[in-house]
Amino acid sequence: MKIFIFIILVSSQFVSAKSYSPFQMAELAEQRAPLIKMQIENRNAANRQTSQSRLYANPVLSVQSGSLKTATQGGSVFDVTLSQPLPWPGKKNAEIDSSKILENIAETDLEESRLIVHHSVTLLSLELAALTELARHNQERKQRFDIIQKFLRTRPQASPIQIIEKNLIETQIKLVETQMFDVDSKKQSVIRQLEELTGEKTPEVILSWKTSDISPKENYVSRLEQGLEFRRTEKLRELAVTKVEQASYLAKPDILVGVNYRQENVAPINHFYHANIAVVIPIIDRGQHSVEAARANVRREEANKKLVLMNSLTSLDRSYQSLISAHHSTRIFNISDLSKIEKQFSQAEDAFKKGRIDVTTFLQSDMQIHESIDLAYLSYIKYYTALSEINLLTGQKLEIP
Repeated sequence: MKIFIFIILVSSQFVSAKSYSPFQMAELAEQRAPLIKMQIENRNAANRQTSQSRLYANPVLSVQSGSLKTATQGGSVFDVTLSQPLPWPGKKNAEIDSSKILENIAETDLEESRLIVHHSVTLLSLELAALTELARHNQERKQRFDIIQKFLRTRPQASPIQIIEKNLIETQIKLVETQMFDVDSKKQSVIRQLEELTGEKTPEVILSWKTSDISPKENYVSRLEQGLEFRRTEKLRELAVTKVEQASYLAKPDILVGVNYRQENVAPINHFYHANIAVVIPIIDRGQHSVEAARANVRREEANKKLVLMNSLTSLDRSYQSLISAHHSTRIFNISDLSKIEKQFSQAEDAFKKGRIDVTTFLQSDMQIHESIDLAYLSYIKYYTALSEINLLTGQKLEIP
């Protein structure tokens, strides 16, 4: 019975263990990211503001009552006026246009937040997968050195060279243990970040460890204007242009139309019905300074648009060079070839045990193989980090097969 329960517990733990692709991890993070939730509410507020801008001002109801005295008699008077403020034709449309642009900016901010979360979690997932493989490699490396150490301990320590060889192996084991500790610390840190971002406990990431061919740089340059930062600057420029139009309406009079009823309670009772119109004449304040300020903002946003494009081109050039360099490294130190490299180490280990090579040669072989494995995974991370920077500039998600 106890064995049966134990099997059930082990099986349940095995079933509960989940593996995800980087894209799936990013999707989980997007569903719970506070940054995205904040931007969703910001967009909702902008949507409501657009609806609010379509509404006209509330009507004004004025009621007056008092006494009335003429030369021959006295009485009371009652007066009620209902007025409706009306904007100058076109002014309301300009306000609505501004609200729509702010709504588009809020939508762009939300899209950017989703993209930032997606890229961050995707790269963290990639880092976790790489650290997991490096941890496995270091563990296997230590096990091999432990076997060599046991082999040397069984060998008679007859000469100073043999003692030195034993000390070299022991020192190398300590170095490997230090590297194992560093890798494990980084791995646990990444796991904690992913747990917080995705809500998944001890997630595992599966990769095919492949890279795609690099597109020509011109393809990325042509997509820069699709980037979220560039699109935002364009919307800010459009908003500044709309503000110029809004400021120009300050030179137009405000209009107030209404109806009035007046009753004078004297003999005979008098009833008065009339319509009224009021106009605020823009004589002193015609908004001339507001117009100039709005035009200055247009010029500022046009300059900012050029600056953003220039900075994007500079960033793209830097990231593209990193992408080419990393892609070249991934071809030289291909992860799919690591099994062959590890086989070479086994051959060096066997040759050492048979006395065909000395400890120094064996350690040099180990160091070269170890560095090759590190470079394979680090180049892979560098490749997708550079690609992430480029895709952020062009408003694209990061896809890792």
